[in-house]
Amino acid sequence: MRMATGTVSKIVSRIAVSVLGVLVLASAGVVAASTGGWWPASSTATLNPSPYLDPGPTPVPPAVAASPVNPTVAPDTAAIRQKMVALGILPGIKTAYSITDITGQVIVDHDSTVGAIPASSWKIMSSLAILSALGSDHRFTTSVVASGDEIVLVGGGDPLLTTVDHPGSGRASLQSLAEQTAKAIIASGRGTVTLGYDDSLFAPPQWHPSWPPEYAYDVAPISALSADPDGDSTTDTSKQTALAFKSQLELAGISVGDVHPARAPAAAETLASVDSLPLGQIVRHVLEVSDNFGAEVLFRQVSVADGGDGSITSAQKSLTAYLTNRGLWSGSMAVSDGSGLSLGDQATAAGLAQAIRVAWDDPKLRDVLAGLPVAGVDGTLNDRFDDADETAGRGVVHAKTGTHDTVRSMTGFVQTRSGSVLVFSFILNDLTNHADATNWLDQAAAILASS
Repeated sequence: MRMATGTVSKIVSRIAVSVLGVLVLASAGVVAASTGGWWPASSTATLNPSPYLDPGPTPVPPAVAASPVNPTVAPDTAAIRQKMVALGILPGIKTAYSITDITGQVIVDHDSTVGAIPASSWKIMSSLAILSALGSDHRFTTSVVASGDEIVLVGGGDPLLTTVDHPGSGRASLQSLAEQTAKAIIASGRGTVTLGYDDSLFAPPQWHPSWPPEYAYDVAPISALSADPDGDSTTDTSKQTALAFKSQLELAGISVGDVHPARAPAAAETLASVDSLPLGQIVRHVLEVSDNFGAEVLFRQVSVADGGDGSITSAQKSLTAYLTNRGLWSGSMAVSDGSGLSLGDQATAAGLAQAIRVAWDDPKLRDVLAGLPVAGVDGTLNDRFDDADETAGRGVVHAKTGTHDTVRSMTGFVQTRSGSVLVFSFILNDLTNHADATNWLDQAAAILASS
């Protein structure tokens, strides 16, 4: 069974939305507009079935480009309704959608308050929650501490920690951590250590109980101590990372004996540490390439930020509480995981559309908007909107996609030809024809873009 996949492609300059609601277009779209055509040319990409193995380029801050003609102009609601009626509903497909203006005024909807499986559109919710809890500048620290005669590698829940350095990426690595640690060990007069590893920030289990083993195609077991995670549903991600750190220490000239689970003493001396990318950049990356592993780590971090133990159950409670407090919750919804891999996640189109408006209105949450893939430009929308009746959306539809065996979804916002900004969420369940469903989503978003 093949699950959600992330399209890893070159991350171009992204969108920024000012506090006053001024939309900034992606730089690729602006370049195309300045050369005589509003829509950028199609780019190509290779689907990466395991985005957690290769997180791709480091996300960059959105570039300030051009403002829309008039972001508050009233949309032609009658025309949009007429075109959506003409588009119709795919036979036999459970369909829910919500289309509003930027103020939340409903333009047209269909079963928008009915619970449905959102797939990766669900990542919007976990992203909002962690940004609200910690802020976009927060960094996660991976450290090494002294504990008696041994050293302990302590996981801080950095989802983009790598084994080796990637110069210029800004991402933390075990290689850098090992080099710092080796200097401290040598300075103490030692050359041999035993290595403990502490992943206690997230309580077990690492593998979500609702995920069948074949989901390992899309996500590794979740741990607060992870670097380039890989393996099947039974892999111990923490131990795997500790062994990778051992190898890096040995390359740095330190002999490492026993490697085992441990708890770092509360007052232990820190020998070395590395910090993650800012949370805002991590969120953008997770949304653009639909990084399931990254989303699940952030889901656990919501629990930790809320004073919980980082377990799945605690994260479910914390995310539910956040969504309730922000007015994004309804009785039709259910939280199972943070990525949308689980079929137990239930969202409403109205709730997902409202989540986009929440991000629009709160400057602390704008990284969610900046991380949304742009139609025909990047991320999981890189190779979409390619048919004649879809091209109006290229460069102006910003949306998180969702892909599951029987699910397709798309949630985001669009800058229309007339200058207004519309928010939408489309969820299709019980699919049998994936191509028809994907085309329906692109056609629906293109209807909004052309209005």
